[in-house]
Amino acid sequence: MKNNETKKRKSGFNPNRGCYFTADGKYYCYERWDDEKKCIVHHKLEVGKDLSLEPTIMLDVYDHEMDLQDRYEDEQLNPLFDTKVVNYKAKNSMGRDDYREERVKRAVKKYGKTLWHYTDINALCGIIGKKEIWFGSAEHMNDREELIGFINDLEKEVYACIDSANKEKANDVFGQIKDRLQKEYPYIFCVSKARNDAAQWDRYACGGQGVAIVFNTATLFKLIFYNQIIMNEEYYGYCAKQHKMKELLRDYIQYDKMDDFSNLNGLIDNLLLCAMFHKHESFSTEQEIRISPLFVNENDKHLQCKILNTIRQAYILNLTELCEKEGIDFEDLFDSIVIGPTSKQTVRDLQFYCKNNGLLKLANKVKKSDCPLR
Repeated sequence: MKNNETKKRKSGFNPNRGCYFTADGKYYCYERWDDEKKCIVHHKLEVGKDLSLEPTIMLDVYDHEMDLQDRYEDEQLNPLFDTKVVNYKAKNSMGRDDYREERVKRAVKKYGKTLWHYTDINALCGIIGKKEIWFGSAEHMNDREELIGFINDLEKEVYACIDSANKEKANDVFGQIKDRLQKEYPYIFCVSKARNDAAQWDRYACGGQGVAIVFNTATLFKLIFYNQIIMNEEYYGYCAKQHKMKELLRDYIQYDKMDDFSNLNGLIDNLLLCAMFHKHESFSTEQEIRISPLFVNENDKHLQCKILNTIRQAYILNLTELCEKEGIDFEDLFDSIVIGPTSKQTVRDLQFYCKNNGLLKLANKVKKSDCPLR
Protein backbone atom coordinates (compact mmCIF):
# COMPACT_ATOMS: atom_id res chain seq x y z
CA MET A 1 0.00 0.00 0.00
CA LYS A 2 1.42 3.39 -0.95
CA ASN A 3 1.83 6.04 1.71
CA ASN A 4 -0.31 8.61 -0.08
CA GLU A 5 -3.11 6.07 -0.43
CA THR A 6 -2.90 5.28 3.26
CA LYS A 7 -3.18 8.94 4.22
CA LYS A 8 -6.19 9.50 1.98
CA ARG A 9 -7.83 6.34 3.35
CA LYS A 10 -9.46 5.58 0.01
CA SER A 11 -10.77 2.26 1.30
CA GLY A 12 -11.77 3.28 4.82
CA PHE A 13 -14.03 5.83 6.43
CA ASN A 14 -12.42 6.87 9.69
CA PRO A 15 -8.89 8.19 8.98
CA ASN A 16 -7.92 7.55 12.61
CA ARG A 17 -8.71 3.85 12.59
CA GLY A 18 -5.78 1.44 12.78
CA CYS A 19 -7.54 -1.40 10.94
CA TYR A 20 -10.17 -1.47 8.21
CA PHE A 21 -11.73 -3.70 5.59
CA THR A 22 -11.40 -2.38 2.03
CA ALA A 23 -14.47 -1.20 0.19
CA ASP A 24 -13.93 -3.73 -2.60
CA GLY A 25 -13.97 -6.55 -0.04
CA LYS A 26 -10.55 -7.90 -1.08
CA TYR A 27 -8.21 -6.90 1.76
CA TYR A 28 -8.09 -6.39 5.50
CA CYS A 29 -5.59 -3.60 6.26
CA TYR A 30 -4.05 -2.63 9.56
CA GLU A 31 -1.24 -0.65 11.14
CA ARG A 32 1.44 -1.66 13.64
CA TRP A 33 4.41 0.00 15.30
CA ASP A 34 7.77 -1.01 13.84
CA ASP A 35 10.47 -0.93 16.53
CA GLU A 36 13.30 -0.83 14.00
CA LYS A 37 11.90 1.96 11.84
CA LYS A 38 10.40 3.78 14.84
CA CYS A 39 7.20 4.51 12.96
CA ILE A 40 3.79 3.13 12.07
CA VAL A 41 3.84 0.67 9.16
CA HIS A 42 0.88 -0.56 7.13
CA HIS A 43 -0.01 -4.12 6.18
CA LYS A 44 -2.76 -5.81 4.21
CA LEU A 45 -4.05 -9.38 4.24
CA GLU A 46 -5.96 -10.82 1.29
CA VAL A 47 -9.35 -12.23 2.20
CA GLY A 48 -9.66 -15.97 1.80
CA LYS A 49 -5.99 -16.33 0.99
CA ASP A 50 -3.71 -14.80 3.61
CA LEU A 51 -6.16 -14.56 6.49
CA SER A 52 -8.55 -17.46 7.07
CA LEU A 53 -12.21 -16.86 6.35
CA GLU A 54 -13.51 -17.05 9.93
CA PRO A 55 -11.44 -14.17 11.43
CA THR A 56 -11.95 -12.16 8.25
CA ILE A 57 -15.72 -12.36 8.67
CA MET A 58 -15.44 -11.34 12.32
CA LEU A 59 -13.26 -8.37 11.45
CA ASP A 60 -15.50 -7.38 8.54
CA VAL A 61 -18.59 -7.29 10.73
CA TYR A 62 -16.77 -5.47 13.53
CA ASP A 63 -15.51 -2.79 11.15
CA HIS A 64 -18.93 -2.42 9.57
CA GLU A 65 -20.34 -1.67 13.00
CA MET A 66 -17.59 0.90 13.54
CA ASP A 67 -18.41 2.45 10.17
CA LEU A 68 -22.03 2.84 11.24
CA GLN A 69 -20.88 4.74 14.32
CA ASP A 70 -18.56 6.91 12.24
CA ARG A 71 -21.36 7.61 9.78
CA TYR A 72 -23.43 9.28 12.45
CA GLU A 73 -20.61 10.83 14.50
CA ASP A 74 -17.83 11.90 12.16
CA GLU A 75 -18.35 10.86 8.54
CA GLN A 76 -21.83 11.95 7.51
CA LEU A 77 -20.74 13.14 4.09
CA ASN A 78 -18.34 10.36 3.14
CA PRO A 79 -19.69 8.88 -0.14
CA LEU A 80 -17.74 5.64 0.32
CA PHE A 81 -19.95 4.69 3.23
CA ASP A 82 -22.87 3.79 0.96
CA THR A 83 -20.54 1.79 -1.30
CA LYS A 84 -19.29 -0.25 1.59
CA VAL A 85 -22.80 -0.86 2.91
CA VAL A 86 -23.79 -2.19 -0.52
CA ASN A 87 -20.76 -4.51 -0.58
CA TYR A 88 -21.49 -5.64 2.95
CA LYS A 89 -25.16 -6.37 2.27
CA ALA A 90 -24.26 -8.22 -0.92
CA LYS A 91 -22.40 -10.75 1.20
CA ASN A 92 -24.61 -10.60 4.29
CA SER A 93 -28.30 -10.02 3.73
CA MET A 94 -29.04 -10.51 7.45
CA GLY A 95 -29.00 -7.76 10.07
CA ARG A 96 -26.26 -7.44 12.67
CA ASP A 97 -27.89 -9.58 15.37
CA ASP A 98 -29.28 -12.17 12.96
CA TYR A 99 -25.90 -12.59 11.33
CA ARG A 100 -24.20 -13.07 14.68
CA GLU A 101 -26.81 -15.65 15.70
CA GLU A 102 -26.11 -17.59 12.51
CA ARG A 103 -22.40 -17.61 13.31
CA VAL A 104 -23.17 -18.70 16.88
CA LYS A 105 -25.09 -21.71 15.56
CA ARG A 106 -22.10 -22.72 13.45
CA ALA A 107 -19.80 -22.44 16.48
CA VAL A 108 -22.05 -24.65 18.60
CA LYS A 109 -22.24 -27.22 15.81
CA LYS A 110 -18.44 -27.19 15.48
CA TYR A 111 -17.38 -27.06 19.15
CA GLY A 112 -20.38 -28.46 21.04
CA LYS A 113 -22.74 -26.82 23.51
CA THR A 114 -20.13 -26.40 26.24
CA LEU A 115 -16.40 -25.69 26.47
CA TRP A 116 -14.40 -26.59 29.59
CA HIS A 117 -11.66 -24.49 31.20
CA TYR A 118 -9.76 -26.62 33.74
CA THR A 119 -8.00 -24.48 36.32
CA ASP A 120 -7.35 -23.76 40.02
CA ILE A 121 -9.48 -22.00 42.64
CA ASN A 122 -7.57 -18.71 42.32
CA ALA A 123 -8.35 -18.49 38.59
CA LEU A 124 -12.00 -19.30 39.32
CA CYS A 125 -12.16 -16.39 41.79
CA GLY A 126 -10.63 -14.11 39.17
CA ILE A 127 -13.22 -15.04 36.57
CA ILE A 128 -16.41 -15.11 38.66
CA GLY A 129 -15.26 -12.84 41.51
CA LYS A 130 -13.40 -10.08 39.67
CA LYS A 131 -15.21 -10.89 36.42
CA GLU A 132 -12.00 -10.96 34.41
CA ILE A 133 -10.44 -13.37 31.94
CA TRP A 134 -6.66 -13.39 31.86
CA PHE A 135 -5.10 -14.25 28.52
CA GLY A 136 -1.61 -15.63 29.14
CA SER A 137 1.36 -15.24 26.82
CA ALA A 138 2.07 -18.24 24.57
CA GLU A 139 5.62 -17.96 25.90
CA HIS A 140 4.49 -19.68 29.10
CA MET A 141 2.46 -22.55 27.60
CA ASN A 142 3.38 -26.12 28.61
CA ASP A 143 4.31 -27.10 25.05
CA ARG A 144 8.02 -26.25 24.80
CA GLU A 145 7.61 -26.15 21.00
CA GLU A 146 4.74 -23.66 21.19
CA LEU A 147 4.81 -21.57 17.98
CA ILE A 148 8.44 -22.42 17.27
CA GLY A 149 7.63 -26.04 16.35
CA PHE A 150 5.49 -24.94 13.41
CA ILE A 151 8.06 -22.31 12.41
CA ASN A 152 10.98 -24.77 12.55
CA ASP A 153 9.07 -27.27 10.42
CA LEU A 154 8.20 -24.51 7.95
CA GLU A 155 11.82 -23.37 7.83
CA LYS A 156 12.97 -26.88 6.94
CA GLU A 157 10.45 -27.12 4.10
CA VAL A 158 11.34 -23.69 2.70
CA TYR A 159 15.08 -24.46 2.68
CA ALA A 160 14.33 -27.66 0.77
CA CYS A 161 12.72 -25.79 -2.13
CA ILE A 162 15.07 -22.83 -2.67
CA ASP A 163 18.43 -22.79 -4.43
CA SER A 164 21.76 -22.32 -2.64
CA ALA A 165 22.15 -18.74 -3.87
CA ASN A 166 19.20 -17.70 -1.69
CA LYS A 167 20.26 -19.49 1.51
CA GLU A 168 21.70 -16.30 3.01
CA LYS A 169 18.46 -14.42 2.35
CA ALA A 170 16.52 -17.28 3.93
CA ASN A 171 18.77 -17.10 7.00
CA ASP A 172 17.98 -13.40 7.33
CA VAL A 173 14.21 -13.92 6.91
CA PHE A 174 13.96 -16.69 9.48
CA GLY A 175 16.24 -14.70 11.77
CA GLN A 176 13.72 -11.84 11.64
CA ILE A 177 10.83 -14.26 12.25
CA LYS A 178 12.47 -15.74 15.35
CA ASP A 179 13.45 -12.30 16.60
CA ARG A 180 9.83 -11.17 16.34
CA LEU A 181 8.74 -14.32 18.10
CA GLN A 182 10.86 -13.41 21.12
CA LYS A 183 9.00 -10.08 21.44
CA GLU A 184 5.47 -10.70 20.20
CA TYR A 185 3.98 -13.82 21.69
CA PRO A 186 0.20 -13.92 21.27
CA TYR A 187 -2.12 -13.92 24.30
CA ILE A 188 -4.27 -17.01 24.73
CA PHE A 189 -7.12 -18.32 26.87
CA CYS A 190 -7.60 -22.07 26.47
CA VAL A 191 -10.79 -24.11 26.67
CA SER A 192 -11.42 -27.70 25.65
CA LYS A 193 -14.02 -29.90 24.04
CA ALA A 194 -12.86 -32.68 26.43
CA ARG A 195 -15.63 -32.77 29.02
CA ASN A 196 -14.99 -34.07 32.56
CA ASP A 197 -11.77 -35.58 31.27
CA ALA A 198 -9.38 -37.30 33.71
CA ALA A 199 -6.23 -36.21 31.88
CA GLN A 200 -7.38 -32.58 31.80
CA TRP A 201 -8.27 -32.69 35.49
CA ASP A 202 -4.84 -34.07 36.30
CA ARG A 203 -2.80 -31.73 34.09
CA TYR A 204 -4.55 -28.38 34.39
CA ALA A 205 -6.65 -28.51 37.57
CA CYS A 206 -3.98 -29.34 40.15
CA GLY A 207 -4.35 -33.11 39.93
CA GLY A 208 -8.13 -32.82 40.17
CA GLN A 209 -8.08 -30.49 43.19
CA GLY A 210 -9.15 -27.47 41.15
CA VAL A 211 -12.30 -26.74 39.18
CA ALA A 212 -13.63 -26.68 35.65
CA ILE A 213 -15.40 -23.54 34.50
CA VAL A 214 -17.87 -24.81 31.94
CA PHE A 215 -18.74 -22.09 29.44
CA ASN A 216 -21.90 -21.98 27.38
CA THR A 217 -20.43 -22.02 23.87
CA ALA A 218 -23.19 -19.98 22.28
CA THR A 219 -23.07 -17.18 24.85
CA LEU A 220 -19.25 -17.06 24.93
CA PHE A 221 -19.03 -16.89 21.14
CA LYS A 222 -21.72 -14.21 21.04
CA LEU A 223 -19.79 -12.16 23.61
CA ILE A 224 -16.54 -12.03 21.64
CA PHE A 225 -17.86 -12.02 18.07
CA TYR A 226 -17.82 -8.25 17.48
CA ASN A 227 -14.84 -7.50 19.69
CA GLN A 228 -11.76 -8.54 17.67
CA ILE A 229 -11.30 -11.73 19.67
CA ILE A 230 -11.00 -14.94 17.71
CA MET A 231 -12.00 -18.48 18.71
CA ASN A 232 -10.38 -21.28 16.75
CA GLU A 233 -9.70 -24.99 17.02
CA GLU A 234 -6.11 -26.18 17.34
CA TYR A 235 -4.50 -28.20 14.53
CA TYR A 236 -2.30 -31.03 15.76
CA GLY A 237 0.75 -31.78 13.67
CA TYR A 238 2.52 -29.13 11.60
CA CYS A 239 2.25 -30.32 7.96
CA ALA A 240 4.24 -27.29 6.76
CA LYS A 241 4.88 -28.98 3.41
CA GLN A 242 1.27 -28.32 2.39
CA HIS A 243 0.83 -24.98 4.15
CA LYS A 244 0.21 -21.74 2.24
CA MET A 245 2.90 -19.98 4.29
CA LYS A 246 5.55 -22.22 2.72
CA GLU A 247 4.61 -20.95 -0.74
CA LEU A 248 4.53 -17.30 0.37
CA LEU A 249 7.96 -17.48 2.03
CA ARG A 250 9.46 -19.41 -0.88
CA ASP A 251 8.20 -16.85 -3.40
CA TYR A 252 9.63 -13.97 -1.38
CA ILE A 253 13.02 -15.61 -0.78
CA GLN A 254 13.47 -17.25 -4.17
CA TYR A 255 11.82 -14.72 -6.48
CA ASP A 256 11.57 -11.55 -4.37
CA LYS A 257 7.83 -11.72 -4.93
CA MET A 258 5.62 -9.86 -2.45
CA ASP A 259 2.25 -9.37 -4.12
CA ASP A 260 0.03 -9.98 -1.13
CA PHE A 261 1.73 -7.92 1.58
CA SER A 262 3.11 -4.42 1.85
CA ASN A 263 6.39 -5.74 3.28
CA LEU A 264 8.01 -8.69 5.05
CA ASN A 265 6.62 -7.65 8.42
CA GLY A 266 3.09 -8.10 7.08
CA LEU A 267 3.91 -11.63 5.98
CA ILE A 268 5.47 -12.39 9.38
CA ASP A 269 2.36 -11.07 11.14
CA ASN A 270 0.26 -13.62 9.30
CA LEU A 271 2.79 -16.39 9.94
CA LEU A 272 2.69 -15.82 13.71
CA LEU A 273 -1.11 -15.95 13.61
CA CYS A 274 -0.98 -19.28 11.76
CA ALA A 275 1.64 -20.68 14.16
CA MET A 276 -0.64 -19.95 17.11
CA PHE A 277 -3.15 -22.54 15.90
CA HIS A 278 -0.71 -25.42 15.45
CA LYS A 279 0.55 -27.74 18.19
CA HIS A 280 2.54 -30.93 18.36
CA GLU A 281 0.39 -34.00 17.64
CA SER A 282 1.16 -35.46 21.08
CA PHE A 283 -1.24 -32.86 22.56
CA SER A 284 -4.16 -33.91 20.35
CA THR A 285 -6.17 -35.51 23.19
CA GLU A 286 -6.56 -32.06 24.76
CA GLN A 287 -9.09 -31.08 22.04
CA GLU A 288 -8.09 -27.46 22.64
CA ILE A 289 -9.98 -24.42 21.44
CA ARG A 290 -7.98 -21.20 21.59
CA ILE A 291 -9.44 -17.77 22.25
CA SER A 292 -7.14 -14.88 21.47
CA PRO A 293 -7.34 -11.10 20.92
CA LEU A 294 -6.02 -9.98 17.54
CA PHE A 295 -3.23 -7.46 16.86
CA VAL A 296 -2.15 -6.76 20.45
CA ASN A 297 0.68 -4.22 20.66
CA GLU A 298 2.87 -3.33 23.62
CA ASN A 299 0.82 -0.21 24.41
CA ASP A 300 -2.52 -2.01 24.54
CA LYS A 301 -4.57 -0.81 27.52
CA HIS A 302 -5.57 -4.40 28.36
CA LEU A 303 -1.98 -5.46 29.15
CA GLN A 304 -1.11 -5.61 32.84
CA CYS A 305 1.53 -7.19 35.06
CA LYS A 306 0.19 -9.97 37.31
CA ILE A 307 1.98 -11.70 40.16
CA LEU A 308 1.64 -15.47 40.18
CA ASN A 309 4.70 -17.54 41.09
CA THR A 310 6.52 -15.00 38.89
CA ILE A 311 5.65 -11.57 37.52
CA ARG A 312 4.03 -12.00 34.12
CA GLN A 313 2.32 -9.85 31.57
CA ALA A 314 -1.29 -10.74 30.84
CA TYR A 315 -4.08 -9.44 28.64
CA ILE A 316 -7.03 -8.67 30.93
CA LEU A 317 -10.56 -8.81 29.52
CA ASN A 318 -13.17 -7.04 31.65
CA LEU A 319 -16.25 -9.25 31.44
CA THR A 320 -18.52 -6.75 33.17
CA GLU A 321 -17.88 -4.11 30.51
CA LEU A 322 -18.12 -6.55 27.62
CA CYS A 323 -21.33 -8.18 28.86
CA GLU A 324 -22.92 -4.77 29.32
CA LYS A 325 -21.83 -3.71 25.83
CA GLU A 326 -23.25 -6.86 24.20
CA GLY A 327 -26.42 -7.09 26.33
CA ILE A 328 -25.45 -10.43 27.89
CA ASP A 329 -26.21 -11.56 31.45
CA PHE A 330 -22.82 -12.43 33.00
CA GLU A 331 -24.17 -15.59 34.65
CA ASP A 332 -25.43 -16.89 31.30
CA LEU A 333 -21.80 -17.30 30.19
CA PHE A 334 -21.55 -20.38 32.39
CA ASP A 335 -23.21 -23.74 32.00
CA SER A 336 -21.79 -24.93 35.33
CA ILE A 337 -18.88 -24.82 37.77
CA VAL A 338 -17.56 -28.33 38.36
CA ILE A 339 -15.46 -29.09 41.44
CA GLY A 340 -12.52 -31.42 40.75
CA PRO A 341 -12.76 -35.12 41.64
CA THR A 342 -9.96 -35.00 44.27
CA SER A 343 -10.83 -31.56 45.68
CA LYS A 344 -11.80 -30.95 49.30
CA GLN A 345 -13.86 -27.97 48.21
CA THR A 346 -17.51 -28.43 49.18
CA VAL A 347 -20.40 -27.60 46.90
CA ARG A 348 -22.10 -25.69 49.69
CA ASP A 349 -19.15 -23.35 50.36
CA LEU A 350 -18.63 -22.61 46.67
CA GLN A 351 -22.34 -21.88 46.33
CA PHE A 352 -22.04 -19.46 49.25
CA TYR A 353 -19.10 -17.74 47.49
CA CYS A 354 -21.22 -17.30 44.36
CA LYS A 355 -24.17 -15.91 46.32
CA ASN A 356 -21.84 -13.59 48.24
CA ASN A 357 -20.79 -12.15 44.86
CA GLY A 358 -24.40 -11.68 43.81
CA LEU A 359 -24.35 -14.66 41.45
CA LEU A 360 -27.52 -16.44 42.53
CA LYS A 361 -28.12 -18.29 39.27
CA LEU A 362 -24.51 -19.45 39.13
CA ALA A 363 -24.75 -20.80 42.68
CA ASN A 364 -27.31 -23.30 41.43
CA LYS A 365 -24.91 -24.46 38.71
CA VAL A 366 -22.19 -25.70 41.10
CA LYS A 367 -21.64 -29.46 41.20
CA LYS A 368 -19.01 -32.08 41.94
CA SER A 369 -17.28 -34.12 39.22
CA ASP A 370 -18.05 -37.82 39.14
CA CYS A 371 -14.73 -38.61 37.43
CA PRO A 372 -13.05 -41.49 39.37
CA LEU A 373 -9.59 -39.87 39.28
CA ARG A 374 -7.61 -40.29 42.50
